[in-house]
Amino acid sequence: MIELIKCSVGLVYNQSSIMSEKNELVFLKRDKFPYKDVYELPGGKLENGESPQDALIRELYEEIGVEQSQIISIQKHPAFIHHYDNFQVRLYVFTVKISDDSVISSKENKDLKYLNPLYHNEKHLESTYRIFRLLNLNKKICIINSKDKERIQEQINPEQYKKKTIRIRNDSLDINLYIDSLINYNKKIKNLKKNYKNNLIIDIPDLHYSLPYKKLDQFHGVHYNSRILHHLTKDRMYIRSNHLQTISASCHNANDIEKANKLNLDFIFLSPVLYKKDSRKTLTWKSFKKLTKIAHMPVFALGGLKDNNEYMSMSNKYGGYGISGIRYF
Repeated sequence: MIELIKCSVGLVYNQSSIMSEKNELVFLKRDKFPYKDVYELPGGKLENGESPQDALIRELYEEIGVEQSQIISIQKHPAFIHHYDNFQVRLYVFTVKISDDSVISSKENKDLKYLNPLYHNEKHLESTYRIFRLLNLNKKICIINSKDKERIQEQINPEQYKKKTIRIRNDSLDINLYIDSLINYNKKIKNLKKNYKNNLIIDIPDLHYSLPYKKLDQFHGVHYNSRILHHLTKDRMYIRSNHLQTISASCHNANDIEKANKLNLDFIFLSPVLYKKDSRKTLTWKSFKKLTKIAHMPVFALGGLKDNNEYMSMSNKYGGYGISGIRYF
């Protein structure tokens, strides 16, 4: 059985850069195998009977000398499991605000740097980039068919676009025409927004199709349907050049989720929760809850949901991260 390690990590920002674009964090260079000489966030393993937050407070003192009295606030983020070759890590992630007069230094004589993995070239753990993608993940995703141009135009406006991510599904169009149409939508969004943030997700409709990957770099994420998911392997997946770019998939049962877990996907859509359009059985919230428990990443409820607080609360109550929809979004 593959070992599961439970760890807490802290996002401790450099106060002098917190208002800048780089927004640097404290990182420590590992001095032990595996992943020797790779930079990681301060934190470490949970001890027996220790809560994730208690473990974080202990590790912050042991590693960088931050005492509990110097911690102003701790913000909890969703936990996830990352699969490495020979072990798995359940990561409990926290943003830690400390007092301005706190002195930070490595108590274990490790190389300590203020870094942002998106801007600096130092080597970081794979899971670090997943944390950054998680912090940028909206809780609402609107799914639109590519032929529904009127609805796409409705959603791509400054007021709607900042509230949710938009996934545009390919309706049997030529893949190049599909990608080019999304590039045009992306240009429109860029022109509409002063503070440009790309929230478009593109579907990869065929595992064997020779995609012009360079064209995909500009999108927020890429998505696989459940049929393609079962044929995916790590060496056949889309390779991102942008560390903030998400990779997601559609899931309908436990087998789908287990496959998504092994691939370290950033999030999944789990459907149909309340509505079905084919022969597939409706999950209901009860089954949705059982399935979210085996997912190692954020789960978006899909199928008959409306874009409102009631359905968001239901998704969160039953283990979901957010909500998504087609007809009512």
